[in-house]
Amino acid sequence: MDEKNKGHENLIPMNKRSKEEAREAGRKGGINSGKARKAKADMRELMKMMLQEDVPGTEMTYAQSLTKSMLTIAKTPKQGAAAVRAYETILHIIGQDNPEQGQEALDKLDKILREVRSNAFESETE
Repeated sequence: MDEKNKGHENLIPMNKRSKEEAREAGRKGGINSGKARKAKADMRELMKMMLQEDVPGTEMTYAQSLTKSMLTIAKTPKQGAAAVRAYETILHIIGQDNPEQGQEALDKLDKILREVRSNAFESETE
């Protein structure tokens, strides 16, 4: 047996198991799936609550502060793409993959990224 399949020799496919074993494995999978869904929902709600809170000493929410930070970071050529990806990830976690305000901020980030790349290209060719 080759190295990549090491440890797989004693696995039994589901169609070769008894109905009781298959049912029990399915039940355990369903329970664990529910736990994972609940944990993901809890994370989403926590992130939403955090983003709605006010930043101490300012008149901005954490969401506004985050957007401002991402726009600032996006102006640097090497970090711009990472800033956009991080912002998209946060929007995905809170379940707003394509919200209007989020999309507006992403459009600004994308515009800044294009400008930075264009400026970097022009400075390299000079």
